[in-house]
Amino acid sequence: MSDERPGEVLAIDPSGSIDRVIARVRDAGTVLRATSHERVIRAIAGAAARLGDPSSRVGGEARAVIPARSGLSEENVEHALSTSLEALREDRLKSALTAFERAHHGRTTAPVCLAGMVLASNVFSAALRPLAWSLLLRVPVVVKPSSGDEGLAELFAVALAECDAELADAIALLRFARSDAAMLSAMGSRCDVVHAWGSDRSVAEIRASLPATTSFVAHGHGLGAVFVPKGALSSASAVEHVADEIGIDVALYDQRGCLSPHFVLVERGGNVPAIELARVLSERALASQAREMPRGALPVSMGAMQVQWRGVGATRGELFEGDGWAVTYEADAPLRLSPGWRNVAVHDVADVRELGARLEPFGVHLKALGVAGEVYVRWNVARALPAPLAPRVSEVGAMQTPGLLAATDGEPPWSGFVRLVDVD
Repeated sequence: MSDERPGEVLAIDPSGSIDRVIARVRDAGTVLRATSHERVIRAIAGAAARLGDPSSRVGGEARAVIPARSGLSEENVEHALSTSLEALREDRLKSALTAFERAHHGRTTAPVCLAGMVLASNVFSAALRPLAWSLLLRVPVVVKPSSGDEGLAELFAVALAECDAELADAIALLRFARSDAAMLSAMGSRCDVVHAWGSDRSVAEIRASLPATTSFVAHGHGLGAVFVPKGALSSASAVEHVADEIGIDVALYDQRGCLSPHFVLVERGGNVPAIELARVLSERALASQAREMPRGALPVSMGAMQVQWRGVGATRGELFEGDGWAVTYEADAPLRLSPGWRNVAVHDVADVRELGARLEPFGVHLKALGVAGEVYVRWNVARALPAPLAPRVSEVGAMQTPGLLAATDGEPPWSGFVRLVDVD
């Protein structure tokens, strides 16, 4: 990147002139739009490969700084990096672009001139997919990391510069306090679209700072849930398999992301009752994850919330806990949010209809629904969900690893990066 010294991880400081930074990125966008998709794909895939390689400079830097900044264990960071970067392989980028073109067959798509991204810090890898889509559709982007930024967006830009310095000029990082309304407004007013992650309140504040002509894509508060159909619990070995997959979804990012499951809803009538799944999830699956992918240090502020959550669970039903995790069985008690940090509740439901009724109050905040069983089961569940529910429905064990084509907040992943041109 032109404003950076080679070999260093530096962000653009906007304190001098945000217009200078925006002008540079817009100029780079002219080059980006004239670049072949093949070159862009090679650069994105090359950057991902460097980040995925612990022996590379940026790969080593990622593994050195992200655990401390994110509060996640080294093993958790490694797992998250490997699964997130897998989506940015060259073949998958090509397939995603082909799918995009097919989705807009018969229309012309016009990329916007400049995109903006305002990041949150709960999931360090969240920026990778939107950054890839922005570049894939040849849209330059300015990124405002969070105050507690773990550094992956910055490292991706550096890795991209190692692969193609000219294309990397189409990304700039702007560091300023989210409370700096003037700077946020200045950034947003110069963008055609802004993607924003964070709490509902912070996302609403960002939206309010933007002019009417800037498109806005909100990624507010979210949570996940798991549904286990009765047919998925046919035997003891089946229970262990389902529990192991749920354990991955709970452990990844220490259950702090907007796709992390807060509760597991088990259809009555299976060969094995829900309380047994709760026990196996605790004593086998989460115990195993504690060894293979240890939980990060629990913040003091979360300790009281965790104790209270577990106490309510024990009163409602049964509590299974270990050193760094807990599972409650709460039968048909009302659903309640988990404090995260590997605390998950198991409930009974009569059928898919009741599943939808129990989840409906969460509305658009339900962003992920893991379903045990075959793909046709997932389709049946998805079709039965009442409005306004529109989560990504995936197999259990894959809730936290959406592919490039996965919808985000009910919208296509390229939302806002292009405008459609119809010819009548």
